[in-house]
Amino acid sequence: MLCRLKKTARSRAVAWEIALHRNIPSPMNETELNALKHAPVKTSQRRLAEALGVSIGKTNHILQGLIEKGYIKAERFINSNNKAAYRYVLTPSGIAERIRMTEVFVRRKKLEYEEMVRDLEALRGGGERE
Repeated sequence: MLCRLKKTARSRAVAWEIALHRNIPSPMNETELNALKHAPVKTSQRRLAEALGVSIGKTNHILQGLIEKGYIKAERFINSNNKAAYRYVLTPSGIAERIRMTEVFVRRKKLEYEEMVRDLEALRGGGERE
C-alpha cells in the first residue's frame, strides 16, 4: 500500500513538473482565472464565492493574492450605505493576465481533445483488427 502511495505521489510530482514546463495553469490558476472573470461583476465576496464554488475565506485569499499581483484593485462604492462594500476592478495587467491564462487554458483543452481523438482512433483501429 505504501509503495502505491509513493508511486502516486511521484507521478503527481512528475505531472506537476510537466504542467509547469508546458505553462499549463494549475487548478489554483484556473480558480484565479474564474475570479478574474467574475470579480468585476459580483457585488460581494459571498456572491463571488458562490460563483467560484469555494468558501468565502478562500475567495478572500484569492482576491488578496490577485490584488498583491496587481491584477485587480478594490474600490469602495462611493454611493453605498455600506461603507465596507468594495467592488473589484481589473487592472490593465489583470486584463492581460486574464487573456494569457485563457489562451493557455484553451491550448490545454485543445491538447486534451487531440489526445482523446487519438485514443478513440486507437480503440477503433484495435476493434477492426479482431
